[in-house]
Amino acid sequence: RSPAAEYISAGRSSALPLSDTGGRINSSVRPSKVRSYDVGFTVRPTERFSSTTEFYYIQNDSETLQTSPGVFEQVSDTTRKGVETSFNYQATATLSGYASYGRILDAVIDNPPAGTGDRLVVPEHTYKAGVQHRDAFMGGQLTLNADVYHLTGIPYYVGTQRKEMPVY
Repeated sequence: RSPAAEYISAGRSSALPLSDTGGRINSSVRPSKVRSYDVGFTVRPTERFSSTTEFYYIQNDSETLQTSPGVFEQVSDTTRKGVETSFNYQATATLSGYASYGRILDAVIDNPPAGTGDRLVVPEHTYKAGVQHRDAFMGGQLTLNADVYHLTGIPYYVGTQRKEMPVY
């Protein structure tokens, strides 16, 4: 449910020099206002294992989306409803792992322009897993992470008909 980097940064997908801002300026884009509500619970049956589930509802006033490479425009007001659940395991004092699943139950453009789709192009299902190693290092702390993501159920439009994104 968090915005992807390309939605919040106008930079290119490759690394940029510090002096390079990337993207194109669109003077009609104004700051969005977001209202987000979450309710959830955490279960910790053992000292090393926990599970958290959260339900959320997000309203975004004038959501900004990337409409073509490097071009960002505001589509309209949007609403998202979804659920996320995660499982965390602390294997040792320095090694932990997690797995999570997120599902967007509804993601709509509240007042779409005529002749356009009303669904946000966001993945319906998000699967994540990862491991983390954290230990003391040279008087400080060293943290190493490895994460994998799998996204499915991404809609797209041809004309005004909603289609599913093809698998490659």
